[in-house]
Amino acid sequence: MLRQEGTEVAIDAPPYMEARCASCDGLQETTRQTSRTGLRARDARFVQIPYCGACAARVDAAARRRGPLLLGGIFASAGVGAAASLFPWLPIPVLLAAPAAVAAGLWMLTAHLLEAWRPPAPATAGGEAVRVSGTRGQRTTFFCTNVAWAARFAALNRAEAVPARPLRSLWRSGWALALIVAPAAAFTALVSAKPVIHIDNATGERLQIWVDGEPAEEVAPIAPPGPHDREGAGPERPSIRLPYGPHTIGWSPAGATARREYH
Repeated sequence: MLRQEGTEVAIDAPPYMEARCASCDGLQETTRQTSRTGLRARDARFVQIPYCGACAARVDAAARRRGPLLLGGIFASAGVGAAASLFPWLPIPVLLAAPAAVAAGLWMLTAHLLEAWRPPAPATAGGEAVRVSGTRGQRTTFFCTNVAWAARFAALNRAEAVPARPLRSLWRSGWALALIVAPAAAFTALVSAKPVIHIDNATGERLQIWVDGEPAEEVAPIAPPGPHDREGAGPERPSIRLPYGPHTIGWSPAGATARREYH
């Protein structure tokens, strides 16, 4: 589901290609550029791939869909992450991991539905039939969806055609977005939905804080600042997070069951 069937050809020099469409094996009518960039300029590759008119139009259509799809995926992942604020009682690790898993699953399904589709034979790809799948020094590795075209391409360049099953290109882009955007949105939503409430205990004894009838936090008394403390410095105040809405907050001596409550 996540992988695409095809053939890889690794070439150590600028490639030679016959004038046949890389997707359907028809006569070449035009070319489309496939590229790969890297952190180093020498790793960048820009190669013209032969196509017939119909297959070139499919390459163009797939390229036009990619930008809006990735943008929509960002918003969808953010929405999935923000939905975590609807379940504030769940543990924080669950609230961060679950949106990432759901968003990644949606990306997996989307990549499968869009990239697994193939036009009628003899075309072999709904988008790019050849793409640069890797670079290393002078070597460039091409992934080809048309096995017969790849075999002739390899022979023309004195290389070897090897069966391969790389990850689908849309999935490679999408999973990273899902795993970054969804947890970030979840964290932001949780912080916004559950603001911090600081607790000052100036009674001189340890107190038990109660929220809605349940024990929430045991708080030590605030120590007065020492003679060598900087102005405004002091011990960090304990705090709790509560979701927005009315709550009954109470306190009692530590270990006691009775509590004095206020809103």
